[in-house]
Amino acid sequence: ERRYAKALYAYGPREENELSLEPDDVIEVLEGEDGGWCLGYLRGRIGLFPSNYV
Repeated sequence: ERRYAKALYAYGPREENELSLEPDDVIEVLEGEDGGWCLGYLRGRIGLFPSNYV
C-alpha cells in the first residue's frame, strides 16, 4: 500500500540526496520517519525530506 504526504512548506535541499519541496507537493513516502527525515519520491527523484514539513 502506497503512502503519500503533502508538503506544508517550501524546503530547499542542503545536500544532493534531499528533495526540494514546494507547498502542496504530494510526495510518495517510501520509508517512514528516521531521526526527523523520511525517504520519498517526487518529480522523478528519490530523496530525503524533513518529516516536519509535511
